[in-house]
Parts: sequence; structure tokens; C-alpha cells
Amino acid sequence: MNLLRCHILGFGKLSDLDLTLVPGLNVVFAPNEAGKSTLQQFLVGALYGPFRPGVRTQRRLESWTERFKPWRGADYGGIVWCELSDGAQLEIHRSFGRDESRLEIRAASGEDLTRRYAQQKNSDVLFARALLGMPKELFESVSVIRENRAAELDSSDSIRDRIANLAATGDEEQSVQLSLRRLDEALETIGSDRAPTRPLRQAQERLAALGAERAALGARREEFAAWARERELRKEEIGRLEQDLEAARRRVLRAQWRDAARTVRSLEEIAARLAAVRNELAGSKSALDFPAGNLDELNRLAGSSETLEERVAETRRSLAAALERHERARAGAGELAEYGAFDPEAEPQRITEALVRFAGLSAQRGAVEAAREQERRQAAALGRSLEGLPAVVREASTDWEAAARQAAEVQRAASQACLALSAELVARTRALGEVRRELARHRTLGAAALVAAGIFLLARVPALGRASLVFALAFAGVGVVELVRFGRKRAFVRGAREEIRALEEDEARRRKEAGELPEDLRRALTASGASGLDEFLAAARKGAELRRRLAEAEGRAAKLECDAAQIEAGALEAYAALAGPLAGVGLRAPRVVAEVKAAVETFRRNLRRFRQLEAEREARAREVASLEQAEAGLAGELASVRSRIEAILTQSGVESTVEFRESCRARERAIALRERAASLEGESERLRGSMTLAEWRARLDALAVEIADPEGPEDPPGLDAGVEEKRAAARLRAALDAQARLEERLSQAFENYRTVSEIEEDLAEANAALQRLARNRAAFELARDTLAELEREQQKVLAPQLNYAIEARFARLCGGAYSEVKVDPDFQIWVREGTSHELRSVEDLSRGTRDQLYLALRFSVLDLVSAGFEPSPCLLDEPFAAYDHERLEAAFEVVREEAGRRQIILFTCREDVHALALRSGGWVVELPETRRVRTAEGSGG
Repeated sequence: MNLLRCHILGFGKLSDLDLTLVPGLNVVFAPNEAGKSTLQQFLVGALYGPFRPGVRTQRRLESWTERFKPWRGADYGGIVWCELSDGAQLEIHRSFGRDESRLEIRAASGEDLTRRYAQQKNSDVLFARALLGMPKELFESVSVIRENRAAELDSSDSIRDRIANLAATGDEEQSVQLSLRRLDEALETIGSDRAPTRPLRQAQERLAALGAERAALGARREEFAAWARERELRKEEIGRLEQDLEAARRRVLRAQWRDAARTVRSLEEIAARLAAVRNELAGSKSALDFPAGNLDELNRLAGSSETLEERVAETRRSLAAALERHERARAGAGELAEYGAFDPEAEPQRITEALVRFAGLSAQRGAVEAAREQERRQAAALGRSLEGLPAVVREASTDWEAAARQAAEVQRAASQACLALSAELVARTRALGEVRRELARHRTLGAAALVAAGIFLLARVPALGRASLVFALAFAGVGVVELVRFGRKRAFVRGAREEIRALEEDEARRRKEAGELPEDLRRALTASGASGLDEFLAAARKGAELRRRLAEAEGRAAKLECDAAQIEAGALEAYAALAGPLAGVGLRAPRVVAEVKAAVETFRRNLRRFRQLEAEREARAREVASLEQAEAGLAGELASVRSRIEAILTQSGVESTVEFRESCRARERAIALRERAASLEGESERLRGSMTLAEWRARLDALAVEIADPEGPEDPPGLDAGVEEKRAAARLRAALDAQARLEERLSQAFENYRTVSEIEEDLAEANAALQRLARNRAAFELARDTLAELEREQQKVLAPQLNYAIEARFARLCGGAYSEVKVDPDFQIWVREGTSHELRSVEDLSRGTRDQLYLALRFSVLDLVSAGFEPSPCLLDEPFAAYDHERLEAAFEVVREEAGRRQIILFTCREDVHALALRSGGWVVELPETRRVRTAEGSGG
């Protein structure tokens, strides 16, 4: 199949676009964002439609349909014209979208051919699958390369299945893989032990349920027999419980008689005690009127009085001790009264600063005096060293080094002049020698020419005739010219000799100047007694250094003298600042740092002691005042308490607190008797209840008549006859209820159970169904394993064919760098290096090599999967993104050859690919964006 032309109504950014394609190689050239990937997706969608593969009954669209909706509101779709291998041409009219998606396939004559192709329930027409022999996911995996994704091969399962189908039967509907899928579907339909919704598991569960039902029926039969035995036991138990209830009732009546007898005895005892209490209460009636309400206050006041007396005594003892301590502090502060004139906070700091300054200046003065003496000794030593030098270098009147440098400069200039004169003299001498050689040559030539002229004149050779005269004249002319030149050169030689002689005299004079010293330097050198100029200059430098160091030492000594005077003045000032305060407190110290420091320490210690004594005196004074105030307050409070106690005793009519407390206790006893009488009356009312004592006696007599033996045996300890009667009645009712429920269970025991024969019949049917399903599953599993083994054998046959096809293409692409390619059933690729012969995974290769390998793999797979069908067009978007120039040329040549077997549409923005396409004669399609860019570039140029 070859795509010849397309007209895009609207698809993404492309609208109203006509493009023409040709069989073979087509290169769609455009810059980035111009619509190349959009055009590629349009061609794929036009062939295979917008519906998702594998969903046959629902109109579920691919995700790209929403992304590529027209930008400019045009109709969503377009037309593609294609030509089949038999020459027939088709028009594919395709519109996209969920609601408006439709497809029409027409012949060149306009005939509608849509119904010739299979159509799914979601209205998708499978015409591209029928023509190309590939489902949609296989076409997109092998025939389509998305942008920069040449090394990605999706749907490897679909590719493997397709190859296996063609190798096995040549028919996709009758392939081993399809058979395996159908066997898996059959096994899935039967299910397994872990599939609760499948027939096998359901049959197992049905068989287990019937077995459980049979077991439940047997268990129910056993339960029925047990219930029947329990019913007989219940009847015997009910008889015993009725007897127990009658015995409990008799015990209750006997217990009631005993309770009535106890109540009567208790009421008689309470009446006797109540009479005694009332008699005693009548004798102490006067005590009830005593005013005991002030007892708590009296007790509180008595306790406060004792506490206040103790506190007053303690406060007076503390006051005496505080007065003693105050007196000691006052006496101590009086001994140091002269320190009171000083500020206790600022004076220690000030005198400490003065001491530190005095000590520092004293130490600094000693250091300065020592340094001054050192400088003086150094200056004396330098003076003695300077006296040991010659007198001419001892004084600083002449800079002999400068004079020596100046003399050296003069000698150097004279030497340079001598050198220049020597060079000029040599040049003049050489030139004079050359002139002399020329002079000899002119003289020789002139003489020879004259001799030759004489020979020609004298010889008169007859054969020459007049020519002899001509020769003679010529030689005579040459001789004359040479002699003239000789005369001129001779005059030049005499002048040159004079100049050379003058130069030699000048050179001798310059040499004499260069070898002599100036007169003053020569006299100084003689006076110093030095053996040479270098020794004289060394002595001069030493004298200058000694004079410099002597001046520096004398300057430092003078500065140290000034520093010593300033330090002495500062030390005197600091000592004066110390002497005043020390004299004010009677301390004397000479100008010795240690003694001054000791006096200052004594001053600071006494001042600190005075400050502590003053603080203690003031604190003790405040303490004394506080204690005196506390003593007065406690004495007043004690008097107030005693006054209140007297008032309470007077009001009560007693003499002392002891008598007041005795009267209060008598009143409390009377109140207790009254409360005891009220308690006995309440106890009597509680026991009597609503009856009188006479009525209780009558009830006792009636119970004695009802019970034949009221004095019968006592009940066991802890046994309550009433409770026992209630328990017996409750047990009897429970036994009767259990008997009724048991009768009901016996009557309804087999209502919800089937018969044994029915259960056994269903068990036989379920077991047969389970055996049938198990046999079918075992047969399907055996068939699946056998077919899987056949598929593996087929893959062993197909692998060499696929590997050979890939190797042939990959060898051309990589230039023989790899010698072998292996592709396993999961399309994992391995290559063998040509040099090391090692197998390497495709993941270890560079991106460019991977792209080459997968490109060869795609074309090889296409050869296998599309055999017998229309050749599939290949849509390649930037397949050479990772290629260098050498790889690009090799890959382009392979693609161009592949274009001879199938149509290839290559989308690119690379100029080098565009140039290769033009150079190789490929069909180049430029999108409108490319034309606008080129137009803009041309107008800009």
C-alpha cells in the first residue's frame, strides 16, 4: 500500500492542507513545531481510526483524539488517497471524535467499499488490518517511529504472536498462539480451587455442602435421641423440685414465727431501756440550759493566750540579743571612724587604679632606664669602632662610594669609547687594505695594458693590418684609465693613513683615561693605606654604617631619657594620689611598690571592714526596732485575749475555765440521753411497723397455731428460708419452661431437613459433575502444555531467520563493528562485538547504535509479519536524532533501499537529512510553515 495524497480538513494545528506523496521514499521537511508529528498522527488515525484497540463493543476513543482537536474550528478529519499493489486506488474519508466519528472507503470510481471490510460492534471498520495484515498496536509498534523514540519497541507480545502465527499456519485465526489463548480461556472458564465464581470451585463447594448436609442430618438424628432422653429426665426433676418447694414453704413459716418471737422480745427490751433513760434525763434537765455555745471560742482563746505568752517571752529574749549585737557593731565601727569619709563603692576602685598605675609606671621606669643604659653602652662601642677606622673615611664630609661610582662611570664611558674607536680603527684598516689591493690591481692592469699597446705598435703584424693599430690604441686607453684610477686611489690611501694615525692616538688617550682614578679618590686611597679601591670602599661603607648606627643609638638614648622623665612625673602623680587617702587614715608608706601595695591592701581591708560593720549596725538597729514593735503588738494582743476570756466566764456564771468545761460536759451528757431516748423510740417504731406490741403478740400466737411444731430444728447458718423458697420456685419454673421448649424442639426437629435418599441422589450428581470438570481441566492443561512446547520449537526455527535479516541490515548500518545479532522470544537483543567477540546487551550500547539496531529490527520484523499482505507504509519521525554524519549517510542509504520494498515517509527538521534526500532524488514535502520560513529568509537576504 502506498499513500498518494492527503487532504486535512482539520487536525491539531493543520487545517485545509493538501499534500502529495509518492511510492518509495518521501521526506517531510519542516522546522520544530511546524506539525510533523501532527501529520504523522493524522495518517495513523486515517488508516486505523480513533477507537482503542481491544474494545470491540464500546466507542472508547484514544487519548490523542482530545489533544488533536482542530485549533481553528474546522471539521475534525480529512481524506487520504492510497494505491494497492494490484493498482487499485482507494479514498479513505475519516472523521474523528466521539459523536461524529465515521469512515467511508471509496474506489476511484466513487463506489462505496466500506461494507466489504469487517466491522466491529462499536462501528469500527477493520480495513487497514485486513489490507496490511496487522492490528493497530502491531502497526504502531513496527511501522511507526514516534519523535526521537527509534529505540523503543512496544507491544513485543503482539509482534512475537504475529510471527509465530505466520510460521505455524499462515493464518492468524488458526495459530498456535490463538489456540493457547483459547485454551487459557477454557481453563479460565472452568476455573481452579482459588476461583470462587468458576464452575470447578462451585462444584467442589456444592459437593462439600451436600456432604455437610448429610452430616448435619445424622447429627440431628443423634440430637433427637438425646432430646428424648432429656425429656424423661426433666419429668423426674420437676417432681423433685415440687417437693423441694413444699419443704421451703414450711421453712418459711417457721422462720416467720421465729422472726415474730424475736421482734416481740426486742420491743419488750426497748420499752424497759426507754423507761430507764427517761428517768435519768429527768434528773439532769437543768444542765441542758447551760450556755455552752462559747466553749469553742473559750478553748481557742485559752490556746491563743498560751501561745502569745510564749511568743512575748521569745521576742524579749531576741530583743536582748539584738541589742547586744548592735552595741558590738557600733563599737567596732567607732574604731574605724576615720574611714567614714570615703565612698565605700568608688574609693576602693579609685585607689586600686592609682596603685596599678603607680606599680606599672615604676616597672616601666626600671625597664626604660635599663634600655637607656643599653643604648648608651652600644653608642660608646660604636664610637670606639669608628675611631679605629682611617681618618679619611671616619668623617662624613665625602661620599666615597658615590665618587667611586662616578669614576667607574667615567672609566666605563672611556672604555666604550675605546671599543668604538678600536672597531672603527679595524674597519678603517680593513678598508685601507682593500683600497691597497685595488691600487695594486689598477697599477698592474695599467702597466699590462701599456705593455700590450707597445707590443701591438712595435710588432706590426701584417695579417692584422689596421686592426693592429686599433688594438694598440685600445690597450693604451685602458692603460691610461687604470693609471688615472691608480693615482686617485693613491691620494685616498694617504688621507686614510692620516685618519688611522689620528684614531690610534685618540684610542691611546682614551685607554689612559679609562685606566686612571680621579685625583681626590686617588689621594684618599693613598691616605687610607688600603691595598685597593675595593678595600677602601669597604672601609668607607663600614664607616658610614657605624656613623648611621651611632646616630640611631644616640637618638634612641635621648628618646629613652625623655620617656624616663615622663614616667617619673607620672609615678610621682600616682604616688601623690595614693599618699593622700593613706595619710587620711594614718597609714604611711615610702615610694616602694611592695610597701605601697601593702598599705593599700590594709586600707581596702579596713574600708571593707568598716562598711561591713556599718551595715551590720544599721541592720541590728532595724532588727531592734522591729523586735520592740513586735513585743508591743504581742503584749496588746495578749491583753485583748485575756479580757475576752474574763467576759465569757462572767457571762456563764462560773469562776474558771475548768468549771466552764465541766458544765459543758454535763450538758453534753444530758443531750446524749435525750438522743438515746429518741433513738430507742425510733428503733421501737421500726420494729413495730404499723402494728402495736399487742398486735405482734397476737400474730405470734396465730403462727404458733398454724405450725404444728414451731420449735422445730433450726435452719443451717446462713440459710434464708424466704430466699430458698424463691429459688425453689424459680428452679421449678425454669424446669417447666425447659420441658416446654424440649417438647417444641422434638416436634420441630426435622422440619427443615431433607430425606437421606434426596441428599444421596444430589451427592452422586455433584460428584459426577466435579469429576467431569476435573477431567476437562486436565485435558485442557495437557493440550496447553503441548502447544506451548510446539510454540517454543517454532520460535527456535524463526529466530535464525529474524537474526539473519537483522544482521544483514545492522552490519551495513554499523560498518561491521558488530558481527552477530541475537533476539530472544521477549525481544531482548544481544550483539557480538567484531573485535572482542563478546556478547553485549543492547542497554550497554550508545544511543546512536541502539537506534541503528532497532531500525534494522523494525524492517526485519516487517518483512516477516507483512508477508502475503499489502506492503505497510512506514512513518518515521526523526529516526536519526542521535546519528552523526557518517551514521546518517549509512542509515539513509539503508532507508532508501527499504523504500524500494515499501513506502517510507520520513519526518525531519534536519538540514543534512533534507540535503541527502535532495541529492538522492527522494520526494521532499515541505509544510506551509517551512515555506513561510524560507520566504522570510529570502526576503531578509
